[in-house]
Amino acid sequence: MGVEHPRGGRAAIKHGRQSEVHLVEVPPEARAAVIKAYLARAIDARPHFPVAWDAPIEAFERIASTYPVFRIEAGACWRRDSLTTDWRDSVEADRLDSLITE
Repeated sequence: MGVEHPRGGRAAIKHGRQSEVHLVEVPPEARAAVIKAYLARAIDARPHFPVAWDAPIEAFERIASTYPVFRIEAGACWRRDSLTTDWRDSVEADRLDSLITE
């Protein structure tokens, strides 16, 4: 049996100017609220999910492990410690949490 490694890595976001970022995969048990908040805002994405955007959080918990979610960290450098750090420890996660609870 092989070792499962978190997905993630470097990427670039271009909005006006290009910014290099680092992507860190959010663990499946933390994805449901993110997916629910995303579908509340991204109307065109709704047909791609087997759950109604206004379904209870439990419905999103059932599908969360099949949809990858990534936290975006600013900066071009790849940090090994970011793969093992709990995603809730970051400032970006705090901002995301406030978005989800709006």
